[in-house]
Amino acid sequence: MKQIILTLAAVAVSVTAVSGQGTGMPMYYIDGLIYRRTSGTTVSCEGAFDDGVKNIVIPETINANGSVFTVTGISDSAFADYSYLYSVTIPGSVTTIGNSAFRGCSRLASVTIPNSVTTIGGLAFYGCSGLASVTIGNGVTFIGNSAFYGCDNLASVTIPNSVTTIGHFAFSDCSGLASVTIGNSVTSIGSFAFYGCSGLESVNISDLSAWCRIDFTDSESNPLYHANNLYLDGELIRDLTIPDDITEIKYYAFCGCSRLASVTIPDSVISIWDSAFEDCSGLASVTIPNSVTTIGDSAFEDCSGLASVTIPNSVTTIGDSAFENCWRIETLVIGRNVTSIGNCAFYVEYYNLKRIDVLASVPPSVASDDVFYSYRYSDTELNVPVGSLEAYRSADVWKKFKNIQEKDFGGVDGVEDDAVSVTAKGGSIEIAGADNAPVEIYNLSGQLVHSGTETTVGGLARGIYIVRVAGQTFKIAL
Repeated sequence: MKQIILTLAAVAVSVTAVSGQGTGMPMYYIDGLIYRRTSGTTVSCEGAFDDGVKNIVIPETINANGSVFTVTGISDSAFADYSYLYSVTIPGSVTTIGNSAFRGCSRLASVTIPNSVTTIGGLAFYGCSGLASVTIGNGVTFIGNSAFYGCDNLASVTIPNSVTTIGHFAFSDCSGLASVTIGNSVTSIGSFAFYGCSGLESVNISDLSAWCRIDFTDSESNPLYHANNLYLDGELIRDLTIPDDITEIKYYAFCGCSRLASVTIPDSVISIWDSAFEDCSGLASVTIPNSVTTIGDSAFEDCSGLASVTIPNSVTTIGDSAFENCWRIETLVIGRNVTSIGNCAFYVEYYNLKRIDVLASVPPSVASDDVFYSYRYSDTELNVPVGSLEAYRSADVWKKFKNIQEKDFGGVDGVEDDAVSVTAKGGSIEIAGADNAPVEIYNLSGQLVHSGTETTVGGLARGIYIVRVAGQTFKIAL
């Protein structure tokens, strides 16, 4: 029956059928292809009479019953499961490729998506296992969920600068994919977008700041998870300097980039989020500036090349597993303003940790005994500020260390900024140069005894107190 219809279509230049598929819009059958009117002067290609067709050329316009229509779309499932389709030509008039448009076209070898297309629908080329070459036009802004899922013959793909969003599972199970280029306008990549892309060897970018701004949903949404190598303008990045227009290093930004040897983070950065550098196994050096306040969960987990780590005084929170399995670390410095350390933050079963310097006079709270591996409590030297020995000896977890000693770290007790001063006067603590700044005062047992914005705090018993104000820490004797 399909062959009879195809023959009739070849004789008649155009035939208008009944309104299409409940849409109320006319259907046209021309040169073996089916079209549905979408507006007064536009149509969408709905498929072909013969699902065994091998080569398809979609025209820019059609003439139906004396009227000219522009082909602006390829409808949902238009050519789905056309298993004999080898080639398709998409005209420059098409703006949308619908969901599942070419799903299951396993013999389709190459496709060029013209610049006119703005959207590639979900599952558009799902299961096109023979697809070896795809050119995505620089008008595309959105690549839908699972758009190229299972295109395991695809060796490389370039995401043009026009694309802002790559959907969930977009390139999942493209096991032959070796190289991917990510354009400068991509702002979000969906979950598992590159899941199963085990053949990836390189990720190519031309704008490092743009890369740092991408919202990765999970580790498998970042192609670095498999590729391990990040190239900037064709050069492999070994020594990474984060641009100074970046204020946060986002989730999974460099996860799996095992070829990184060093990372320098500028003063503009205030947050290093979860898994930002997870599994950067070649990372031997990282400089964290005194502007960062938060180090997220697993931020440096499995960075097994790190030999020493210094947490700056600006940091207040260290997340769960932040440095877990960094087994080469020998010395660890924890800044004076750290108040919270997450579970397994420095947990390693077999490592070389010899010394920990904690600059905080008030022992930071720790999530559990597993912050450090149990053997470390007897083997590792713990140095704490002068005057805080008893506080650490009585604090949860810290008291497990067998070798705790006081050390003058220099500058811990002094004024770091001439604009702020904390002094004892007449039995009170007086604060100058920090008007309206929150003030916290702790005793040496780590108990908060005062919180407020007052510049003069009285009514305290004689003793030694730790004062935190304006991001600084002072030790005061009354």
